[in-house]
Amino acid sequence: METCQTVRGFNFIPCQAEELNTEAVRRADRMRFYRSITNRLDMLLDHVHYQPSAPLTEGLDLVLEELDSYMGEEYECMQIHDFPLISLHRLHHSFLRDNTADLWCRSRRGRMVLAEDIKYIRLLWLNHIHLHDQVLEDYLRTKVERKAPTIEMPQA
Repeated sequence: METCQTVRGFNFIPCQAEELNTEAVRRADRMRFYRSITNRLDMLLDHVHYQPSAPLTEGLDLVLEELDSYMGEEYECMQIHDFPLISLHRLHHSFLRDNTADLWCRSRRGRMVLAEDIKYIRLLWLNHIHLHDQVLEDYLRTKVERKAPTIEMPQA
């Protein structure tokens, strides 16, 4: 059984239609990916708290790498499964990535990145998971349910 690959070895949303019924595995993989990015943002918050003037470029670079992998795989799967809200979903991806990249640029230029800035990115990320990805998840689940064979009981 093939799955989508990501740079960091996570299997995100399965791209093959026959894999859509492995919902428990898919959900576990997604949760691992979600936690990974959230944990990176939490580590950045700790870093800002304990070393407010230290640059965050390296940590933000890792967050951007993971976001890019996540978004690329998710976009591929949305295309394969003809997700009707792909444009809106990608727009939120861009918004999330652009805001994160702005912090990276600020840190690279030696300007301070505040805890509130990281918290805002974290909030955008959690919002994306709970709103946008949930809509995609529901769509994929519905698609599986429509494809599931139905068994009719014989008439008595």
